[in-house]
Amino acid sequence: TTPTYNGSTPVDETNGWEFKGWSPEVGPVTGNTTYTATFRSPAEAVEITDSWEEIIAAISDGTYSTRYNVGNYKPIDLGTEGIVNMQIAAFDTDDLADGSGKAPVTWISRELLATSHMMNPLSSGSSGNYQEGTGTIGGWEICAMRSYLKSTVKPLIPETVQNAIKDVTKTQPSLQSDGKTVVTQTTTDDVWIPSKEEVTGSSSAYHTLFEDTNAKRAKTKADGTSLGWWLRSAKARNAFHFV
Repeated sequence: TTPTYNGSTPVDETNGWEFKGWSPEVGPVTGNTTYTATFRSPAEAVEITDSWEEIIAAISDGTYSTRYNVGNYKPIDLGTEGIVNMQIAAFDTDDLADGSGKAPVTWISRELLATSHMMNPLSSGSSGNYQEGTGTIGGWEICAMRSYLKSTVKPLIPETVQNAIKDVTKTQPSLQSDGKTVVTQTTTDDVWIPSKEEVTGSSSAYHTLFEDTNAKRAKTKADGTSLGWWLRSAKARNAFHFV
C-alpha cells in the first residue's frame, strides 16, 4: 500500500529551509523503503531543462514543488518583446480567482521587456476631481499598463503556455479621484506586474526570490541595460511605485 505521514511538518535544523517533500516520491511500497525529508533552499537561479510542456504536466500532476525550486527559470520567446527568462517566484501563494485554491506556480520575468511603456498619462483635472485613468487615479484596474499587458503582451506568449495560465486575485493600493484617498483595490489578473507589497519586506509574497535586497530586485533589458521597472501600487497622485 501507499504510506501516509500524519506527523508535524519536518524541520530543517541545519539551515532552517522550508520543507519540500519526500525523497523518493511517496508511492506503493513492496518492501523496506526509506523516505527522507527534503528541504527547499533559498532561490536557486538555475535554468529548467524540462520543456514548457513537461513543466505544465508537472503542475498538473502535482510534482512541481519537488521537481523545481523558487528561482529556477525557463526562457520564453515573446517575439517583438524579446526572449525573457520566466522565473519561479513562489509556489501555492496566489489565490485562484475561481476560489478553487492556490495557483501552483507564480512566474516573474528575470529581464525587462524590450519595449518601455508608461503606466498612465499624468493626472489631469483639478484638485478634488482628477480624471480616472490618469496618474494613479483609479489604480491598476483601469491602468494603461494593465491594458497593454492584456492586449499586446499576452498574445505574444506561446499558445501552449498561454492556455495554461490561470486567473488570480490581486490587491493593490489605489487613489480615488480626490488624489488623496487611498483604497485597497481587488482585481482579477492573468498577466500582471508585481506590487510593492509583493517584492519588499521580509513577509512579502515573493520574499524567497527577492530576499528584500536591491540587488535581487534589479532587472535589465536583454542588452544588459539596467532600468527601473514599474510596480502596480499607487504611491502618490502621479506616481506608481517602481524598483
